[in-house]
Amino acid sequence: MTISPGQPWGSAFHRDVAGEHTGEDLPIVGNDSDLAAFATAHPGSRVRLVGGDLFRTLGAPDSGRLDRGEAVAFPIDLLEVDVGDGTRRLAAAHVVARRGSLWVHRTVVVMNASFIGPLNLGPKAHPNDGRADATDGRLAARDRWSARGRMAAGTHLPHPELKVSRSDALSFDLDRPSPLFLDGVSLGPVRRFTVRVIPDALEVVA
Repeated sequence: MTISPGQPWGSAFHRDVAGEHTGEDLPIVGNDSDLAAFATAHPGSRVRLVGGDLFRTLGAPDSGRLDRGEAVAFPIDLLEVDVGDGTRRLAAAHVVARRGSLWVHRTVVVMNASFIGPLNLGPKAHPNDGRADATDGRLAARDRWSARGRMAAGTHLPHPELKVSRSDALSFDLDRPSPLFLDGVSLGPVRRFTVRVIPDALEVVA
């Protein structure tokens, strides 16, 4: 069940509970695209996450938490992306449509995690609230320069030229084909795409 405001998120992962994984025998993934690939092949599974933008959103826990018995199992939503070719793909952290640098042309950023690299482009995004956070628009050169210094802290929003929305299902029609990136991996140019949240799609231990 997705998290509600004010509720604690995740549960303690105990290595010594009978019938549970010890931690060492859990599959390990180190980035967002590999996590999405794992979830595609093993829906509803549990996996140990050790890197990527979703991992940073979880606070980038140190690896020693598992040895100290302090690891946490987090239920995670995923993003299902449909570009109209009959194939639906998963993303773990973010989906981005852009031509060139962010906001130079129309840019669409759909966040399940908070971060893309060092940039906090989803300051209100939560990986288990059942919704994706989207920012859509373009910025003039002066505004891009101003926003650039604030994106690391997520304070570039709100902005009058950037439309922000939150939903469990989002559709976008672009003014011209733009490269679409799922967790940083390019699918090539698309003209339209939809994103649907799959709640509680898997559980990550970190």
